[in-house]
Amino acid sequence: MGIIQDITDQKQREADLREIALTRELLVREADHRIKNSLQMVVSLMMLSMRCLEAGSAAEHALAGAIARVQAIAASHLALQGSKDLKTVDLAVTLRELCAHFAQLHPTCEVDHIVVGTPILSADRAIPLGLVISELITNALRHAFKGGGSGSVRLEARQGDEDLVVRVVDDGVGMAAPAGRTGLGSRIIRTLTAQINAALEIDSTPGVGTAVTLRLALSNEDRPTAR
Repeated sequence: MGIIQDITDQKQREADLREIALTRELLVREADHRIKNSLQMVVSLMMLSMRCLEAGSAAEHALAGAIARVQAIAASHLALQGSKDLKTVDLAVTLRELCAHFAQLHPTCEVDHIVVGTPILSADRAIPLGLVISELITNALRHAFKGGGSGSVRLEARQGDEDLVVRVVDDGVGMAAPAGRTGLGSRIIRTLTAQINAALEIDSTPGVGTAVTLRLALSNEDRPTAR
């Protein structure tokens, strides 16, 4: 004696759910793509506006800072768009885009990155981290090389089993005693560093350069979801 059960409806429901999930993923990726493109358009318009400002003026510095912040968010959305699970971000993509942006703005300086392993972070932490990195690069390019001189800024990212370490290193003039700054960029760094539960360390030697290290303890949300 046996039992025959018709599971046609069940299979159809499963197929419908898979199709809904796929459609949702495509919509989210398309949304990220459009957001990234829109932000890039904003960056382009702001860069055109900056060309009308006096070189080295306070207005130019302020606009350059705003451009860098928008670019950091755009770079994070680009990385998120290419992720497998739409929840985590490959930090190597963000660093590459940020380096390309700052190298274009500061052709007399070398801006490069080194990635050890595959640094992955949840989108909720990757986007604020991208903004912090952008502010640190901006500070290095603005203060480390007096009079617009040449130099190098290097980004480093290494993800271990328990933490992610990101460093921004320059070979500029250094600081005798790294003091707390009160500008907008410094406030952004302090606020977002606390938001993503990162520890920030500054090591600076006059005439040698400055290294800023960010350490983030990883959580389960910072690991890619298997698909």
